[in-house]
Amino acid sequence: MLYHLLYPLHTLYSVFNVFRYITFRTIYAILTALTTAVTMTLVIPLPTRGYYNVGESMVFFAAFTFGWRAGMICGGIGSAAADLLLGYGFFAPITLVAKGAEGFVAGIIGR
Repeated sequence: MLYHLLYPLHTLYSVFNVFRYITFRTIYAILTALTTAVTMTLVIPLPTRGYYNVGESMVFFAAFTFGWRAGMICGGIGSAAADLLLGYGFFAPITLVAKGAEGFVAGIIGR
């Protein structure tokens, strides 16, 4: 509620412009945590030392709802964090780049 009271003042006073950046960072953090959690919920190991998951849905949700930047950040960092937490750390750098690019492309297409 404080946000809604103070945000209109951002046009008059530059100090209040910080609320916009805090809000976006909070949204990115929540979506990144949700991407990690959803990726970790259904894990089906594959014979190729990888696994199948439903984390793609959160990457596409973030990209289509909040744009390419959210898709790239949440897809890359959230999926790479899930790889690290599940013990597939050797895939984490590749996942960071691949899922980040996937979120970026989905966000651009979803405009």
